[in-house]
Amino acid sequence: MKVTKEYIIEKAFELYLIKGYSGVSITVIQEYLNIGRATMYYYFKNKESLFKEVIKIYYIDWMHNEYKGVTDSVTMPELVEKYADMEIRFKTRIRNITNDSNVTASNFTAILIYAFTHFQEFRDNLYDLKKIKNQFWRLAVSNSIKAGEISVDSDVEMVAMIFSNITDETYEGRMKETETNGIMVSQYRESCKFLLEKLK
Repeated sequence: MKVTKEYIIEKAFELYLIKGYSGVSITVIQEYLNIGRATMYYYFKNKESLFKEVIKIYYIDWMHNEYKGVTDSVTMPELVEKYADMEIRFKTRIRNITNDSNVTASNFTAILIYAFTHFQEFRDNLYDLKKIKNQFWRLAVSNSIKAGEISVDSDVEMVAMIFSNITDETYEGRMKETETNGIMVSQYRESCKFLLEKLK
């Protein structure tokens, strides 16, 4: 089999999930893939450049692709479901990368934390994604007011901020994850449903 850049990125991601950033060296990746150092350096100048590419493809690009599915007509109940579905897809995607039963979405969150604390460009990308998310919530609140789903007296900025923060807390909850998708996603849905009822 011809070793491609994409294959190296996929397998490096699997190793990062299992061992964390510090547990994966260029040598570890080489041995895992049974390839020579020259092949590795043909595609990546060092471990850092490979790691950044993994994060870009498996998080930044993935999130931007997910956001393409949000339309200008989105309402709050629809956006709640969108984020719940994203969380499920996120965790399913992690499980499909490796057969290691000890790997959960928490492993990936740990990788993201490392990227956030060590690479400014990743922090910049996260801030950009947060801006997009906040814009979606403002849009959804406005659309839900127009649709009569929530009160016309609702403060768009305040309501959007509250729901955006609930979404953030759900993602941060991955660190406490033990076994399944279900509990966290169902709690997220229930919290949002409760608030939507109060806003009518």
